[in-house]
Amino acid sequence: MSLCASCLEVGSFSQAKATGQLTKLGKFDAYITGDEKSDKAVIIVPDVWGYSFNNVHVVADKFASHIGARVYIPDFHNNEDFNKQRLASPDPANFKPAVGDFLAKYHPRDAAWPSVREAVDEIRKVQKPKKVGAVGYCWGAPSILHLGSAAAGASKVDAVAFAHPSLTETSDFEALQVPGLFVLAEHDQIFTPEKKEAAQEATKKFAKQGGPLATWVWYPGVTHGFAIRGDESDAYTAQAMGAAANQVASFFGAQLA
Repeated sequence: MSLCASCLEVGSFSQAKATGQLTKLGKFDAYITGDEKSDKAVIIVPDVWGYSFNNVHVVADKFASHIGARVYIPDFHNNEDFNKQRLASPDPANFKPAVGDFLAKYHPRDAAWPSVREAVDEIRKVQKPKKVGAVGYCWGAPSILHLGSAAAGASKVDAVAFAHPSLTETSDFEALQVPGLFVLAEHDQIFTPEKKEAAQEATKKFAKQGGPLATWVWYPGVTHGFAIRGDESDAYTAQAMGAAANQVASFFGAQLA
């Protein structure tokens, strides 16, 4: 069980200024942005760099603006995400995360799901939105697939999306009961061609049986992590990052209407 090299590198820091607030969502520290009176909500389950990372704040702001939703990024790592570890390190520029220790403590599957469901329940309690969407990046992908399944119970959401997932299983896609948008990088050591083919077949089979449609989007020339931590100074990567965020925003704009 491992993360790819792209997950371990901080990547590029976004130069955009976030407009939301670092605040609380029930017991969770969280970044929250967008109209608090909106009838739509989106929860972001971030990658291992966590809720405190400015790059994911900027993406959340874009979703809030484009969708007209209240967007939440709860802290599912108890302020021990890679970003917080990096900032607390004596040498942040050369910070090397202890991946095995992190995954042992914060596994992205069954161990994370009670907290993710609790965050969705808290959103429904404080905002009372008519519809909720969930989007995950890397570490967050298994959780959003869980939230789109019957196993989530009353915490089930109305639509899901992810970009460059990690540690998903074909059974996650077989259990999916809501529309999905799935963004893939060409170069991804974790979501291999074999895993992609099995997942796509599972969602296609379900759609043919009358279930909701899953849309798969593939970006050539980019690597795992590009949608959050891609190099904005590279014109091609910047375009891909922007297009991926816009596609997710458009998808939720339609599904949460």
